[in-house]
Amino acid sequence: MTKSNDMSLYGRLLSYAKPKVWAFAIAFFGFLLYGSTSALQAELVRQIIIALEEMGDNPPVIEWTHPIVWIPLSIVILFVIRGVGTFLSTYYLDLVSRYVIHKLRVDLFRSIQRLPLGYFSSNNAGNMVNRINFNVEQVAAASSGVINSALREGLTVLITLGYMAYLEWRLTLVMLTVTPIIIAVVTFTSRFFRRYSRRIQNSMGEVTQASSENIKGQSTIRVFGGNDREISKFEKISFYNMKQTLKLTITRAVSTPIIQFFLSLELAAIIWLAFWFKVSPENLIAFFSAAVAISKPMRSITQINQNLQKGLAAAEDIFEQLDVNEETDQGSIKLENAKGSVRFDNVSFRYPNQSEEALTDISFSVEPGQSIALVGRSGGGKSTLVSLIPRFHNLTRGQILLDDKPISEISLSNLREQIALVSQQPVLFHGSVYDNIAYARPEATRDEVIKAAEQAHVLEFADMLPDKLDTDIGVDGALLSGGQKQRVAIARAILKDAPIMILDEATSALDNESERFIQDALDHFMENRTTFVIAHRLSTVEKADTIVVVDNGKIIEQGSHKELIANNGLYKQLHQMQFRDEG
Repeated sequence: MTKSNDMSLYGRLLSYAKPKVWAFAIAFFGFLLYGSTSALQAELVRQIIIALEEMGDNPPVIEWTHPIVWIPLSIVILFVIRGVGTFLSTYYLDLVSRYVIHKLRVDLFRSIQRLPLGYFSSNNAGNMVNRINFNVEQVAAASSGVINSALREGLTVLITLGYMAYLEWRLTLVMLTVTPIIIAVVTFTSRFFRRYSRRIQNSMGEVTQASSENIKGQSTIRVFGGNDREISKFEKISFYNMKQTLKLTITRAVSTPIIQFFLSLELAAIIWLAFWFKVSPENLIAFFSAAVAISKPMRSITQINQNLQKGLAAAEDIFEQLDVNEETDQGSIKLENAKGSVRFDNVSFRYPNQSEEALTDISFSVEPGQSIALVGRSGGGKSTLVSLIPRFHNLTRGQILLDDKPISEISLSNLREQIALVSQQPVLFHGSVYDNIAYARPEATRDEVIKAAEQAHVLEFADMLPDKLDTDIGVDGALLSGGQKQRVAIARAILKDAPIMILDEATSALDNESERFIQDALDHFMENRTTFVIAHRLSTVEKADTIVVVDNGKIIEQGSHKELIANNGLYKQLHQMQFRDEG
């Protein structure tokens, strides 16, 4: 990345701190106070030497103007000033830094809510979590650590150098000759700091992903004896992270001694010239006191680049996600209460980066209150088809109409208000059973939530939990069985009370007895609602108004159960095979 791009990136990062510019101003004042103390400290050393020479053998006099009084007081005042400066600069700069981190985290999380669903299928979830957790913290080095070093240490060096120039300008010029060499070393190492920092961030994303998958998949791993394979895989990922971190350490470990070597040459030259120019003892001691005082700040300044490059690499990765185009919504129509007529008109769809279409020329219509079943072999395109209704993906060709209005012209949020979804693998959130059902309609009364839970047969198991519906079910519903999770998801869909219902293998995780209960509840709830049902158990869709058979992304049959059986097509084959298997 070029320097101009670096500055643009850093400028964008600093723009997050604008609301806290007042805190930055206080911190800058603190830096000035702190930076002035090194020069004042050296001047006090000089004044002590002068005072001792002038006093000679004369007895001290206790007066405010006598060095024996004002110098000790000045020392105390000096360290009070330094303490105040340290507090103001540390606290208020950290306030700015944590605010920037907070805003970046919120923006990243907000972007996740607005990204197209296709983004999640083509990007590592571990990297996305890593940006929020690890990369944002790396940005702290750029927004706080770098500014802290650049301002506090930089102001200390500048003010002290000014004082040193006042004492002995010729020796100060010698000190400044080493600056171009230090800049050259820093510039050379910059490319390595950025490169290795980016690799470390990416590897941390892989560490996060591997850890998360392993924890979630423990039962599968142990049944299939994958423990050693998982350990070996994780060891490789972790070793790569360690290797890149060590490369970063080597770069830092090599650059620091090189800079210190040139500083030692500079110090040797100053000592030689001090003898040559016959500098007075008090000026020489004050000069070296100042030189010693700025040695640590100068070392800190030489290390700024490492933190800067780590922070910029993290910021670059963060802004890459923030710059991804959000889910497009050009719709302006808002439906008060959709009737539920849906029509697919020559719809075709192809996933990004795929050469073949997942769906081709799909056409059918559903009247309000009707149920339509989508059946066919696995991978035929059934789930893809229903995912187009809430506009999880944009069509390649054709159009879908809701109440005779193209869904592309309907406001996205309004469109999704008309739809309830129960997927094959329901997603539950950390919280109680009640919270997960009420997620569909947070403003619903408790009686409404309980009624939905009763209709979905949730109370049958919830009443046996420690706190009944208010029992915490853990992360991803870990305390519930697959069938219980499905019932909660169905209750959530029932509570939403939307005119369109999508059931994607909604009863797949239920046993036969539970399925009969739930199916009866769903049959009752599906009345007066347009319902799309995907099911492998064909016995559950025999009552559907229309059955559409999808195979290889195309509709090859559609009609009622009796009509399709009479057609002797794929539906009859699948029905007979399933009937034999169940028999």
